[in-house]
Amino acid sequence: VPDAMIGHSLGEYVAACLSGLFTLEQALDLVVHRGALMGSMSSGSMLSVLLSESDIASYLSSYPSLCLATINSDNSCVVSGDTPSIVALESFLSDSGVKSKILSTSHAFHSSMMDGMLDSFSALFSEVDFGSMDTPFISNVTGDYVDVKEVSTSSYWVKQLRDPVRFSSGLHRLMTDESVCFIEVGPGRSLGSFVGAHRNKISSHKII
Repeated sequence: VPDAMIGHSLGEYVAACLSGLFTLEQALDLVVHRGALMGSMSSGSMLSVLLSESDIASYLSSYPSLCLATINSDNSCVVSGDTPSIVALESFLSDSGVKSKILSTSHAFHSSMMDGMLDSFSALFSEVDFGSMDTPFISNVTGDYVDVKEVSTSSYWVKQLRDPVRFSSGLHRLMTDESVCFIEVGPGRSLGSFVGAHRNKISSHKII
């Protein structure tokens, strides 16, 4: 039984469901409709970049159509937007000696290319009866523990879909507990990637 949970983007719905905020049926309905709305948006691309949030911001100023999508660790971010701009940024970063990789995605998630679905997505929550939260979880929006009042609103989940995923901040928040034991559940390696980038900061009390 976890003391706290953190999810990565869609994974936050799992945390919310396990916490008691959503029923399983509500979570599945939201996820299915969320995916359908995302799929109806124009296609785009995402680029993983081995730079910090502040460093990548200096590059993005030259690509106004691109957005910071995720901050996975102190030196690993993902940029999202239209494919021509993503390809151009990848080429520019390569020439600058910065490692990056275009991800295998159909759309530019967590970017302005999702704006066209936000009103329809918000309307889905009019049918949601938010429950009590028995187990706390970390917000991708703030990188801190969720506030039960805020997370029980449609506006929170719209921000959670649109804003950058602050996964790194959330894990740093959990690491303030010196006895924490992380267990990654699911097909991804986001937690493992974070640990690899922060081994010198993770104490011997933290078991991965």
